[in-house]
Amino acid sequence: MAAVKFFVYKHIVRDVASLNNFLKCLKFSAGTVLASARCLHYAAMVDNNPDNYPNMSHPTMSAAAQNLDIIKQKFLWISDHVPCFGIRGDNITVIKEPVEFYKTVMDMFAQAQHRIVIASLYLGTGVLEKQLVQSIETACEQAVVSGNTDFQVHILLDFNRGTRGGHSSSRSMLLPLVQKYKDLVHVHLYHTPDLRGLVRRYLPERINETVGLNHMKIYLADDDFVISGANLSDSYFTDRQDRYIAFRQCRHMADYWRDIVTSTARFSFQLQGDNSVTYPTSSPHPYEGPDGGKEFKHFAHQCITSVNKTWNTRTDSSSFCDQSSIERTGYDTWLFPLIQMGPFQIGDDEFVTEQLFRKAQSSDKLVLASGYFNLTRNYLDVILKESSGNFDILTASPEANGFHGATGISQYIPAVYTLIASQFHGEVRHAKQEERIALYEYSRPYWTFHGKGLWYYVDPSRFPVLTLIGSPNFGYRSVYRDLECQVAVVTANPALQLQLKQENDRLSEQCEAVTEATFQHADRAVPLIPRLFTSIIKHYF
Repeated sequence: MAAVKFFVYKHIVRDVASLNNFLKCLKFSAGTVLASARCLHYAAMVDNNPDNYPNMSHPTMSAAAQNLDIIKQKFLWISDHVPCFGIRGDNITVIKEPVEFYKTVMDMFAQAQHRIVIASLYLGTGVLEKQLVQSIETACEQAVVSGNTDFQVHILLDFNRGTRGGHSSSRSMLLPLVQKYKDLVHVHLYHTPDLRGLVRRYLPERINETVGLNHMKIYLADDDFVISGANLSDSYFTDRQDRYIAFRQCRHMADYWRDIVTSTARFSFQLQGDNSVTYPTSSPHPYEGPDGGKEFKHFAHQCITSVNKTWNTRTDSSSFCDQSSIERTGYDTWLFPLIQMGPFQIGDDEFVTEQLFRKAQSSDKLVLASGYFNLTRNYLDVILKESSGNFDILTASPEANGFHGATGISQYIPAVYTLIASQFHGEVRHAKQEERIALYEYSRPYWTFHGKGLWYYVDPSRFPVLTLIGSPNFGYRSVYRDLECQVAVVTANPALQLQLKQENDRLSEQCEAVTEATFQHADRAVPLIPRLFTSIIKHYF
């Protein structure tokens, strides 16, 4: 029965996706427009009657000013470390479902007139993915027909994940674009410097990806972009729940993401029309040479940090939460890009995330989500021993784990996460922190959970004033092994705060509280193999 429901659902989605190709006149998808309309409807209801949304108190001008001062006091320090980009909160849409995410990026790419920039782990090979590639081709063809020589497409994927599958891989999916539009389309494949020598030669597919990956998720067209934790693959468009936020008319930050992707391309392979790959001759090689990758890592560090240094000088953090600036520009929301590239000693995301945990007060509530719950020891210690904030942590139940039902060694991965969750729950109980820290599991029939990020509530606001959105799972590989990025969104916009609250609520409604009894169930018994090796392999997840 489950298989039948899934089959029908996916084919409905594919029919919708085909129909979506006709919606050329829309900048964003019909689903996203409807989502925005619903948000405006909710906001109007709240304005007319606060009782329609019980957690919303009708704001006064003095309360809004007080809220702005609190936000500034809490988060101004972030601008001392990373660039700050202002945007109107009304130009931000929280996307709800995978199908809306799919239609949004499809429309963005098909309608692009100046540029398309993509960073993802990989691109799938199914029907939906082929239609996505066709949307990119539509924009390329329009550029050729109109004589738009400035139009460019940059796509950054991971080398090992992107080439897995040989003739049916991300690489093979994009090859026709490279062949047809060789001057427009540039496909880059990042290879970790930590996979080299005999390990690189003999480590099999899939397992070699545990060493390190490009894990950034950026989907950009012209001056609009979506930041997410979702990959460009069938399940992420249908029945794998993630988070996705669309940002419109944000040219400077779009330029920033372009610079991050093209700078990463300087130390990545490039796909050629004959299906070979070339590497920039002026850049140190990722896995050749006797220095263990030191020169490569130093070069990569310089490439990425130079982007942040440049944009630090171009952006003005003095406008952050400044009332006169808000009145002048309309910018009531501020975006802070957080780059995490552990192999290159770049740790903006780790630093900001850790400080958010550490600085949280007893009146603050932080809702943390990770589809693969495996916090670093440092994050754990800060939450358990240094923070005063209240934490709700959302993660996947074993049935909602992306590896549920896998074969081979992968079949043990859900058990590994069960053991890690059990150990964390035990630490919370031992520290007598149950009133402050709670763990919840996401469970939705036939769905998996890949959501990640943070919602930060500051008293007296009953709505999030900050969210973290992007690719990190807050685990070991996110901090130390992979290339990650996310955005700290700080907002004083009531409608956007409402969207974030509703997003948090939607996910929480699918969650159940974890208790000591949870791990006593027979189906939570952890086999011997995961018990023996979790302490080692947790550093690769």
